[in-house]
Amino acid sequence: MKSFSRLALVSSSKTTTAITRNLFFAANANSKRFFNSSLFYSMVTNQNNKKINLTTSELNNEKKTDNKLTLQEALINFFNTKEFTGGQAFNLISFFGITFDEAMNVYERVKTTNSSLISVKFLSQMAHICKTQGSKNQKAKEKLNFFLQEISRLITEVPKDDLRVRLDSTAYSNLIVCLPVRDALKLFHETKESNITLRLFAYRSLLDNLITESLLDDALEILQIMKNVEQFPKMFEYTNLLRLCVRANRVDVALDMFYNIKDYKLENNQYSYNAIIKGLGDPKYKEDIKKIHEMAKKDNCMNSYVVSSLIRAYGKIGDLDESLALFEAYSKNANGEEIDIWNGMLAAYGFAGDVQKAIDFYEQMKTMKLNLNYITYTTIINIYAERGSVDEVLQIFKSLYRPDLVAYGCLIKTYINGNQMDNALDTFWKLEGLGLVPDAFVIATVLQGCKKPEDLEIGKKIQDYVKEKGLAENVIVKNAFSAMYERCEKQQQ
Repeated sequence: MKSFSRLALVSSSKTTTAITRNLFFAANANSKRFFNSSLFYSMVTNQNNKKINLTTSELNNEKKTDNKLTLQEALINFFNTKEFTGGQAFNLISFFGITFDEAMNVYERVKTTNSSLISVKFLSQMAHICKTQGSKNQKAKEKLNFFLQEISRLITEVPKDDLRVRLDSTAYSNLIVCLPVRDALKLFHETKESNITLRLFAYRSLLDNLITESLLDDALEILQIMKNVEQFPKMFEYTNLLRLCVRANRVDVALDMFYNIKDYKLENNQYSYNAIIKGLGDPKYKEDIKKIHEMAKKDNCMNSYVVSSLIRAYGKIGDLDESLALFEAYSKNANGEEIDIWNGMLAAYGFAGDVQKAIDFYEQMKTMKLNLNYITYTTIINIYAERGSVDEVLQIFKSLYRPDLVAYGCLIKTYINGNQMDNALDTFWKLEGLGLVPDAFVIATVLQGCKKPEDLEIGKKIQDYVKEKGLAENVIVKNAFSAMYERCEKQQQ
């Protein structure tokens, strides 16, 4: 007997107000007979009404072999066949490599020939195609909301016992990929309560979206669930989660992930080493820096970026001797990437609080006519910013071609440390007019200037802005607001 549960999904997109607010999802909690289209596909009928079966590996192979169809041949046969089933149409749009335009042609034919074959599962696959191809195809991006609306309409209008509105693991997985992240998270927990087995791509997509939105606790929860059901992330998702932990000052969590990477069936690489090293700025992590330094050498991951990050890390804990040793060892044999290592040493002086040595080192870089890059300039700006040297920063800032958010964040920091909060706020509020939307880091930077009780009004104004931009749940922003209120309360006391 089927059990039905109700899930309220509210789209966060301003362009899709027509999407039905409440969807009724039918889930058979006890059934394990979900069709697994990743293991086996039943191909569409060809002109001789002979069915052709293909496995996933054969579907992914565009070369024609005996009794096998390529995607183009399958499409031709589909449009030449008078009768077809909904399952055959679904399998066709699930073909590896099918484009949005090809899938739309299949959808239009099903719609005009026999619209009763269109199911939630079919529509969810169309939505998935729109979502995954929307970054490169504007038509696909615009059509996504249409298919989500069609799913809402079908579930609302069709009786619950109709097979067209039955949601299996594929349909649920597709919807988790396509819905806004908060709605996708609600649906994910709904599937867990109903004991529905999700596809791996749904786990990975949800994890990736949570990381993108800086929803750290939710992302860590999903990662743990994935580990429990032996559904593992890709390396770039794992590395991005490491970065998010570091940015949110959850370094101990990041270290635990890093040291236990084999639990996720992955191996650390140059990118994960770089991500974790950037978080080791506290002296209490001195032994971890040394340990990870040795691990990187053993794993042959000492490229210019990792070396640069290690130089910076040793500088952060005040061990300039180790920074200089690394600099001397790697700067002469950097194979054209020496500027990264020089930038690391420049930053190390700044982190160690030796501003004058940093300035002298920067002048040496200019004298040697190294190919100074954007990181060089933002690094020296950040060093000047620490002591509020507004004039020096403005001089360098003017030489930058199209300063980005990082550069403007450094400028705001300079104004704050130079006791010019009005200029910092003026720069912050002008960013959107320059075509730059303040991110979590810039917001956190400007909030650092709110130190007195009277600054709480500024904080409230920024808080309204944050809510408008949908960043209220961002872990970096939340931490910045907490720190601001704590500072202001201490001053008030």
